[in-house]
Amino acid sequence: MKLLAILALISSTFCTNKRASPPRPAQVPLAAIWSGGAEGGAWYDCTVDRKDGINVRAVYSESDGKLSFKASYRLKNVNRAASAEELKDPVIDVLNGHCIYLADQKTLVPVEVLFNSEE
Repeated sequence: MKLLAILALISSTFCTNKRASPPRPAQVPLAAIWSGGAEGGAWYDCTVDRKDGINVRAVYSESDGKLSFKASYRLKNVNRAASAEELKDPVIDVLNGHCIYLADQKTLVPVEVLFNSEE
């Protein structure tokens, strides 16, 4: 249930009322992208772990850059990581909060929560 709440919060950053990104906190990786709207956002970073065949998504606080959530994902029905090319323009499902939709009707589903600051 907490995973659902965290991912729903993350998904709220993908709204149409976008604003410019705030200054990047020092501890946020350079590859992380800010996404948000008038009420705030978060920095997110999604990488490919070829060795374990997973994608790792980390979410960092907008203001202080602290890690707030990290989980591993795999492509649904394929059981492999999405490539860097497949990871472009991800969209998190606002309704159920746990899937990340990619182009070509591909979906990343969570495998394991690695870190959750709410726990």
